Amino acid sequence: ESEIFNKGHILYGLYEALRAKKTWRTAIVVEGYMDVIALAQYGLPGAIASMGTALTAAQLKVLFRHVQDILFCFDGDSAGQQAAFKALMVVLPFMEDGRRVRFMFMPAKTDPDAYIRDNGREAFEGLIAQSVPLSEYLFGQLAKKYPLDSVDGCAQFAKVAMELLEQLPQGVFKKLMLDQLHQLVGARRSLQPMPQQVRRSNMTAPPSTIVPTYLIAAILLRQPELSNGLVLEPFAHSDLPGLALLQSLVGLLEQYPNKPSGAYLKALQKRGFTLQALMASNKRISLLPEDALKSELNGAVTRLLAFELQQKIDQLLLKAKQHSLNDEEKSLIRQYLKA
Repeated sequence: ESEIFNKGHILYGLYEALRAKKTWRTAIVVEGYMDVIALAQYGLPGAIASMGTALTAAQLKVLFRHVQDILFCFDGDSAGQQAAFKALMVVLPFMEDGRRVRFMFMPAKTDPDAYIRDNGREAFEGLIAQSVPLSEYLFGQLAKKYPLDSVDGCAQFAKVAMELLEQLPQGVFKKLMLDQLHQLVGARRSLQPMPQQVRRSNMTAPPSTIVPTYLIAAILLRQPELSNGLVLEPFAHSDLPGLALLQSLVGLLEQYPNKPSGAYLKALQKRGFTLQALMASNKRISLLPEDALKSELNGAVTRLLAFELQQKIDQLLLKAKQHSLNDEEKSLIRQYLKA
């Protein structure tokens, strides 16, 4: 350690990764130097690691200068789980609109180095496909510690979640995370933070909204045939809450048609998804007649498109604050604002 060499500011393999930047989009943050080397040898040059320390804010600041998408890859043991949650704490303040963070965990008693050498790149990419977005990971970890099947659990869950969400920058992503929190705890009043002096017991707020992705998934569980006309490609690079679950469900419906809904739910749980928000949406649509579900699906897709459009607008506006937009970007933002 010195004034010139500070481990907390340096990422192992970043220089080599950036030299091959045209061949990858997502930075894979692993725990060990040998993991970086093995992934690069097997055709995944976007792998980097911290310098033998826990991930720091300074390292993330450096990384986000070069990429918008980060995949955290941790060992599946208790130490890996702890390291993942620490990384979550560090990354929250950096989650500006347009940035995407996902988490993946290795099978027991293996690491990226050993796994990719034993099973190959395709198998490792299969694990990447099962990674979960930050939103799913955050709420899933809290639900394990504070079960949502009681009033006390919901209250503790909401309190801790709000403390974490306070760290998010203002924007669409933070709003969607708050919406999902409302849905998970079944809030009857707004969970938006308010100054102490304006809080009053007689204040009320609008009812919580249902996140469109979970509503779509609930409808597909009830009428799987509606997935045939559903197009999710426009959202491929979004980080909307519940999107990974919805994509996974659509894949299951295509791969294993005509199964009972319970089988799909069990498969989603095995892939690491929490189901509280999905079940809340399922409860809502249980009151709808069968012939109303298609219309409800179309409405949810329309809202999803609106969220995606707003993300694009916010991303360009954020860039405009930092750098001048080129002519193509200026044209895009005019189109988006007219939409």
